Amino acid sequence: MGYVVLGACLAVTALPILFFPRHLSPQPAAQRSGTDSSTKVPTKKGDEAETKVGFWCSVRSLFRNPAYVFRLVYWLLASNANLGHAMMSSKYVEVQFRTSASQASFLIGPVLMITNVLGLGVGGLALHAFRPRPRLVTLYTTLCDVLRLACLVACAFIGCEAVRLAGTVTTVAGHGSSIQLACSDSCNCTTRHFQPLCDPVNRTVFFSPCHAGCTKFSATDSGEVSFDECSCLPNLPSQLQRGQQKEQLVQADQGAPYLGLCSGDTCSNVLAFIALSSLVGFIARTTTVGHTIVGLRCVSHEEKAMALGVQEGLSSIFTYIPYPILYGAIFDSSCLVWEDKCGRPGVCWIYDADRLRYTYHGLSVAILLSAILFEVGLVYHSGRLADFYSDTTTKASQKDKLITAEAAAGDSEAVCLVDGSATERPAGCEKTEDGGGQEDEDLLNGEDHHATCGCCARDSKDQTSIC
Repeated sequence: MGYVVLGACLAVTALPILFFPRHLSPQPAAQRSGTDSSTKVPTKKGDEAETKVGFWCSVRSLFRNPAYVFRLVYWLLASNANLGHAMMSSKYVEVQFRTSASQASFLIGPVLMITNVLGLGVGGLALHAFRPRPRLVTLYTTLCDVLRLACLVACAFIGCEAVRLAGTVTTVAGHGSSIQLACSDSCNCTTRHFQPLCDPVNRTVFFSPCHAGCTKFSATDSGEVSFDECSCLPNLPSQLQRGQQKEQLVQADQGAPYLGLCSGDTCSNVLAFIALSSLVGFIARTTTVGHTIVGLRCVSHEEKAMALGVQEGLSSIFTYIPYPILYGAIFDSSCLVWEDKCGRPGVCWIYDADRLRYTYHGLSVAILLSAILFEVGLVYHSGRLADFYSDTTTKASQKDKLITAEAAAGDSEAVCLVDGSATERPAGCEKTEDGGGQEDEDLLNGEDHHATCGCCARDSKDQTSIC
């Protein structure tokens, strides 16, 4: 059902795209002869070979660009850390802080979504308002990643005490787990169903009443369960109180064993963890806009499409495939007791909380630290980036407009562009010795002299000539 809802939402948001113009930028300029070279389609094998050569030349040019290479490697590594950590955050909260799956999603989901949106907005507005230099943008990104590292290290020390499980756990590859207890070996207990029983005296948890050696029990309408002949609990009272749900922790009554995890194992550190995780998400999102602009400005205009294509292609191989495997392996390796489902492993019932906490955050720290090393290289080369907040194709676009208008008028000396519209050339404009208009050169070069002839208007926003 979720796919249907998401599909409907995507369809609705895609409707405005139907109203976009066929071309988002002006058509390539027609040649003075009236032909359009952009519509030329290769018809010979020689043209196809030339296209292939051009493709590989573009790829080679990209990988000879140190700024692009450093940013690309940083992007691949950081994406693994960001996506993997975010993907398993809900499961981590459920396991580490012993909440239900719905509670974990409710706690971590909305908070991270709000902080991520705020971080993205703050980062974009700050970039628009202050317009820092490229090197300052990359330095800020590096500083934010260092702060994220510190937050992740701090998160590794926020958790709960591990469950003290009674017995020795044995897990065979490809099979479920088994728990050996000398006092209940004759019961042939399995790990098919998890029904923990707490012994508050020894502060240990039995996987089920069967593992505690209980051979008889009876239940009443009020929810009370009576256990008899429990070999692992010699001083067992006559009745044990059942919890309303499996996840609910039942308070012990005068030291009597009870169903559920031990009440002393409750943990209130979840709010501190969520607050720190939200800070990590906010810091990361403030760098998104600036880092995206760096990725677009570190290559030439002709190579932008190729640069984005290479980035997405490599991300599909080195990001979207590895991170689910890596973080999934972290959780699998931290499992203590697997469900024995007819000789095959099922779900994981109990995790080693300490090991999971250190490996989960440790993997993110290691990947992000490696990414920062490449980001330092990007900081070094970012000082060479030019036209960080403008498009270098503006002058070329104005030149294309002039050529197109002159070709349509049939007279290159009778046309002038004002705000993109063809108008009659003012008589006061000087001409060069070869008969061409001096204002043409001023127009193409964006000089102020052309504005004195009336052929250009000044743009109040970026203080450049608009023709």
